[in-house]
Amino acid sequence: MTHDEKLLKLYELAQQEEHFYIEGQAKRLGFYSGLLTAILGASVFKLFDCDHYVEVFALTIGPVFAVAVSVLGIRSAGRYYRRLMEVITKLAKLDQRLGLTTQAYGGSDPDEGYWPGEALIPSTQVDSRRKSATATAFVERTKTGGDYVNTKVFFVIAIIVSSALAVGLVGLGILVACGTVNISGG
Repeated sequence: MTHDEKLLKLYELAQQEEHFYIEGQAKRLGFYSGLLTAILGASVFKLFDCDHYVEVFALTIGPVFAVAVSVLGIRSAGRYYRRLMEVITKLAKLDQRLGLTTQAYGGSDPDEGYWPGEALIPSTQVDSRRKSATATAFVERTKTGGDYVNTKVFFVIAIIVSSALAVGLVGLGILVACGTVNISGG
């Protein structure tokens, strides 16, 4: 096996690893969002079946649990996204070794084909890589961006909704306990 063949094999393995982390993140997000939906939905649904203020107070367990699940989701997303950025640094190093960041592609004439004279790897990716002196610096700079931001926003919204529901349930429980609100079916 030649040196280039070894690099291509490593490139293939790194792409598979990248795919693994992307799919894993999507599966985890689906799991956490499904769990949050079930917890919050059950809390709200059960509210209509409460007959006593103690039951209303007990329902606050659901939103509190949802906040905990959201925090775990944020941490999990952070770990996965950081690992994805580490894989991207591997791919970037292999891109460079294979000449994909500098070599023009197309036919034998460098002026034919699409975007003649450009490297196979888009210049936006190369420019982003050049902003960091080392692979570690690249991971540190990018680990809190991209899809991680969207995932974190999702979980922060879930925390806000869960907290509002918990506060609302406590308030309702107090009103029921004081006799201001009657929740019994009669």
